[in-house]
Amino acid sequence: MKATGWLRVCLLVFLGLVATGAAWGQTNGSIRGEIKDPSGATVPAATVTVVLNGTDATRTTTSDKDGNFEIPELPVGTYDVQAEAQGFKKSVSKGVVVSIGHVAVV
Repeated sequence: MKATGWLRVCLLVFLGLVATGAAWGQTNGSIRGEIKDPSGATVPAATVTVVLNGTDATRTTTSDKDGNFEIPELPVGTYDVQAEAQGFKKSVSKGVVVSIGHVAVV
């Protein structure tokens, strides 16, 4: 094979590795959900806290005007999700699993 042939093969391999490099580095996931009261109405401005089991690392966000929230870029693991809003009882969802590249919905 000529030198230019080897150069083309090496270039194609390099481009293939660069194109898939972002997928190799992904080591996290997300939790997304909607906060609703017992009647099914959405709860805006609820405080949502996720706690990584075993480390007690926490992240907090607030639900939007439609009761939706998302906490991105979470390390893989099992989480407890707590939602609190004034005038409502605290809600806890235990054992929410976050895996690589996926969105857990609660």
